[in-house]
Amino acid sequence: AHADAVAAVSEAALHAYREYLVTRGLAANSMRVIPTGIELPPAGNPLRNPASGNRPDPQTHAPTLGTVGLRSVKRPERMLEMFARVRQQLPSARCLMIGNAEPEEESRLRSRAADLGISDSTQFPGQQRDMDSWYRLLDVYAHTSRSEALPKAVLEAMAHSLPVVAFKVGGISEAVTDGESGFLCK
Repeated sequence: AHADAVAAVSEAALHAYREYLVTRGLAANSMRVIPTGIELPPAGNPLRNPASGNRPDPQTHAPTLGTVGLRSVKRPERMLEMFARVRQQLPSARCLMIGNAEPEEESRLRSRAADLGISDSTQFPGQQRDMDSWYRLLDVYAHTSRSEALPKAVLEAMAHSLPVVAFKVGGISEAVTDGESGFLCK
């Protein structure tokens, strides 16, 4: 197969494409980064706007950590392990594991949550069409993938003014500035 041009969603993905061509002894063609576009949430989310005065009451609000995507490459079991550590420090914290998983995989994840002692505070709402309402429930978005080009879910979380905790893989560091818009793990 031959392509006249290749588009990548991040510089990291473009670099990986170039390396692939070199290792296969293939000629390079025109390559360009075209970042992923996302639909922006409605303006003025009162839960994330400190100026509105409409912020959750820390006495009654359960801090909520969440992720989107339960496929194995997303390492959802790692998310559960991280949440178990959070829960030791914040017993009222909740975790949302949003996305589809095969029945066996979801059963395995639920079992892992039980083994970690967090099943009472971890929800698996499944695949969702309206992510805006789910992002609004979160206080922190975590992305535990081991491989990414530039995840749309990270961009959507950031558009909802959520801090992002993610592993420094692929193009994530092109979107998340460590210590400013989130935290990058190695």
